[in-house]
Amino acid sequence: MDDPRLALAEVERQRTAMAARIRLPWWFLALFAVTWTAVVAGPALVEVGLPRLPYTFFGVGVLIALLVVFRRRSGLHLLWQSREYPSMRRKRQVVGLVAVLMGVPAVSWTCLFLGAPALAVAVAVVGGVLAADQCRRTNAGIRADVLAGR
Repeated sequence: MDDPRLALAEVERQRTAMAARIRLPWWFLALFAVTWTAVVAGPALVEVGLPRLPYTFFGVGVLIALLVVFRRRSGLHLLWQSREYPSMRRKRQVVGLVAVLMGVPAVSWTCLFLGAPALAVAVAVVGGVLAADQCRRTNAGIRADVLAGR
């Protein structure tokens, strides 16, 4: 009565449709890069001549909102109901995440401490781009996992 080929084709169609929804818009990646730069470079921005504002404080607030959006757009909010995505366990993914979250602030703040605020801001800008790329790679890995049915 039920054709297994039709059932498998329907599963494939649903996977493809779900994977198509797991995309980050360009504005998200741009805003994430700017926000991460503000969080990391906040202390150095005053030293290079920008007005004294709580850049890091505002950046953290926007970053929290962006991470909530990222969890929704990537399907990560469903992890408590299911198992972890295989792409999240890859060494390359973990090393990239640790490098962006810990390495970039450490290098930037060390530059600031050593009296090179312009270099600290430059490192933070590069770190912002790397953080946005890390989000893009994570999202692409999750999308590939969904397409493969893992």
